[in-house]
Amino acid sequence: MKKALFILSLLLIRGLVCYGQKYLGAEVGDTLRAGRVIDYSERPITPSQKLSGIALQQLSSQSISDALRCFSGVYIKDYGGIGGLKTVDIRSLGSQHTAIFYNGIKIYNAQNGQVDLGRYSLDNLEEISIFSANKGGSLLSASDFASASAVYLKSKKPEFDSSDRNLKATLGYGSFSTANAGLRYERKLKSMSISAEGNYLRTNGAYHYRIRNNYEDSIGRRRNGDIEAFRSELGLYSKAGGGDLQVNAYFYLSERGLPGPVIRRLSDQYSANERQADRNSFVQASWKSVGEALSLLLNSKLSSDRLEYESIPAEHSAGTHIQNEYNQNSLFLSAAGAWHPFSFLSVNLATDGNVSALNCDVKDFSPVIRLDIKTAAAISANCQGLDVQASLLHTLVKDITDNQASPLSKLSPSLVLGWSRGNYQLRAFYKSTFRPPSLNELYYTNIGNVRLRPESAKELNLGATVTFIERERFTGSISSDFHLSRIEDKIVAMPVYSQFRWSMMNFGLVKGMGAEIGLNNSFRICGVGCNTRLNYTFQKAMDCSYPGSHWYGGQIPYTPRHSASALLFVERGAWSGSISCLYTGVRYRASDNSASNRMEPWATIDLKLSRALDLSSLKMAINIEINNLLNQQYQVVNRYPMPGRNAALKLEFKL
Repeated sequence: MKKALFILSLLLIRGLVCYGQKYLGAEVGDTLRAGRVIDYSERPITPSQKLSGIALQQLSSQSISDALRCFSGVYIKDYGGIGGLKTVDIRSLGSQHTAIFYNGIKIYNAQNGQVDLGRYSLDNLEEISIFSANKGGSLLSASDFASASAVYLKSKKPEFDSSDRNLKATLGYGSFSTANAGLRYERKLKSMSISAEGNYLRTNGAYHYRIRNNYEDSIGRRRNGDIEAFRSELGLYSKAGGGDLQVNAYFYLSERGLPGPVIRRLSDQYSANERQADRNSFVQASWKSVGEALSLLLNSKLSSDRLEYESIPAEHSAGTHIQNEYNQNSLFLSAAGAWHPFSFLSVNLATDGNVSALNCDVKDFSPVIRLDIKTAAAISANCQGLDVQASLLHTLVKDITDNQASPLSKLSPSLVLGWSRGNYQLRAFYKSTFRPPSLNELYYTNIGNVRLRPESAKELNLGATVTFIERERFTGSISSDFHLSRIEDKIVAMPVYSQFRWSMMNFGLVKGMGAEIGLNNSFRICGVGCNTRLNYTFQKAMDCSYPGSHWYGGQIPYTPRHSASALLFVERGAWSGSISCLYTGVRYRASDNSASNRMEPWATIDLKLSRALDLSSLKMAINIEINNLLNQQYQVVNRYPMPGRNAALKLEFKL
């Protein structure tokens, strides 16, 4: 029944698309007053996807990871609940091959190489975009060339009408005793504008779930999934030295439980009470000057991260009380310049340097300092619709510690081709990337291995996009990409009884192939503005490490062969809403794709309805969200059940 309703929802959205193409009644620009899902005026020559403006805010999403699920080729590892660890993997290359950028500056985590998206707020974002290969543009930092894929998070900049100040307050309450509140203040001064905001979140995370297997069929309640978090941020935007200056200061404080796995029965839940406390802060600055002949980009960032981990054994158990503290401090500096000798040619030179220092009180762990230097050179040319970008990146990684690993040094080339004519675009790229082992993988007590081999990845992509407009009342695009990948000495980190403790192994060789198809359009029906977004992903990632083994050629863990998403955004007057449908096909928890390792497919439907009220000088919005409408019982990571149906009410006030 649930699958039938899910398919019916997909057909309903597709039916609205077809209906909108036949019965059109307004200019495209009227479709959604505050912007569309896709900005068709920007067509990068590498595969890219974007959510921005009102479309991003209308998603029934609790976090950035929820929004990223709507993109094709994206897989989110989620350990359940609001406080669970959430990381992003694009095209099954691994989360550490996906870089996360915040306002153009990369978020570094030398300790484990993964960025927990749960630390960042969706309410503060103006835009989320993802790129495979390199981001478009002639002025890029060296870090922009370093990863197979990248996620770019762009925070909101202050906007002013007649007043020189804005104030926004939000209050929300939902299932699992989830309460959140936020306050944002914006002020326009003579030569600059500033913003300040704070957000508070608290939930017990005690949602019910169903466990059904050969041992029992019961309803359980998730334990130790609570979180209390506070996030604040300051922003400064100004003109300085002939360029644009942006400064961001960020602070995050949280205390959470780490829910363990459910092994076979409800009584088999991992009984240790694991807790984690985080304190993260950074200050970053970016200055950019764009000229006809020369352009310059300067970035800097200073960050401090402290993590406290505690494992309290269950009563009458033989477990050991563990309490550790990890401190990581980083300094990042970057400079990039672009020279435009001719209108059709540009040369980009960039260098980045990052120094990370990690220390912890784990027995036999020696403090380690990692120096990561990247230097990139790129040349871009455009002639009669043909775009070419060739780049070469040099990466040097050196650790300073007892029994340190050998320095890593490698050249990584990439070539991007694009051709566009009218509404048609063809693209292709080849890219080689290099991922060094993280500090945890190398030096962590008992499980670290200084002989661990680094990963190298190669990817080839062919794609096309067609943009179509019908009588200036309908706009849309259809895109498709086919890609091949090869990862040698792949490092896979998998949880062992806990989200914090990992076991590492080299897969040796992973061969991948995949296809992505996306359809986006905007139209208007009887005064109702509509945006639709349909995505389908096919992904085959095979473990080819040991020829002759019974698992040779098996799909690597947690990679679905088929996945899809469908989004519908609607707006009429003061009312707006969205429907999002997600489907993830069969996966396996090991390269041995046997029935015992099979993980069932799942599908969810989320709804959101908003009503705007204009009360004189006060503007108010009421938002109602229902997530997992059909109460689908599913697991993203094996033995970590996800929440069922849940709802939330959110109020917004603007002055």
